[in-house]
Amino acid sequence: DTPGAMDEARALIAKRLQQVPASEAGLLAEMMEIAIGLGDPDTAYRHACAIQSLYPRHLGSLYALCLINERIGNHHEALGIAMRVRLLDPKSQRATLFIMRCQNQLGDHYAALGAFDKLGIEKPAETELLTQCAVAFAGVGQARKAIELLKQAVVRPEPSMDAFRVLIGLLALVRDTAGLQALLEQHGDTIRGNIECVLELGLERLYRGQIDESKQWLDDAFALAQRQSLALQALPWPVPEPRVRHDREQLERLDRKGRLNAAGKSVGL
Repeated sequence: DTPGAMDEARALIAKRLQQVPASEAGLLAEMMEIAIGLGDPDTAYRHACAIQSLYPRHLGSLYALCLINERIGNHHEALGIAMRVRLLDPKSQRATLFIMRCQNQLGDHYAALGAFDKLGIEKPAETELLTQCAVAFAGVGQARKAIELLKQAVVRPEPSMDAFRVLIGLLALVRDTAGLQALLEQHGDTIRGNIECVLELGLERLYRGQIDESKQWLDDAFALAQRQSLALQALPWPVPEPRVRHDREQLERLDRKGRLNAAGKSVGL
């Protein structure tokens, strides 16, 4: 499952098979999974569609299409595919998770809760399902209930960082500073390693007027972004020309106002 192994697998397939036969659904499925692992949504999408043309009930390719559409922000399309999967497998928790994530992203939180109710279980077994239930409850104004669910989610084995991020935001929303401090004391190392959580804490301090503490958290977020090379992952390569033009215009505006620092001037406007 390592990136290097995936690159080798794709290179081997490309060398042995210049063009994959349309009837080879198994091989197409393997190539689809490799493309997803390598962050190549276009190739993964093409293989998934090829499988669907042969086997419309192929769950692996349907899930792949859900994931690809969700990652590119096409939540309506992902939602439609996930609903199709649930028709094939009504008790699928994976399909329900896709549905809940899409509904929450689209702002239909009651629909997200309704999707969970259709599973007919009292409490989610998966941490991600628990997190999405909490997001939905927060969306319908039940922040306290959402907080209780998220507190359960973050103490499970391998909790999702989304659970921490949403919990920090909700504790800040209800001004539960003691709850935030307790969360930091219990999970400080995990939280400080995630840029979104660190940003949430910086903004929370800012809203409370604690400027010095806010600056420290925001500086930590900036340092974390540099260490993790997040800027290199935030844009496609090559960078689209409109984005380059926009960023250049913003730098020139800062320069005219005398607010461009040495790092900005080093870009070479």
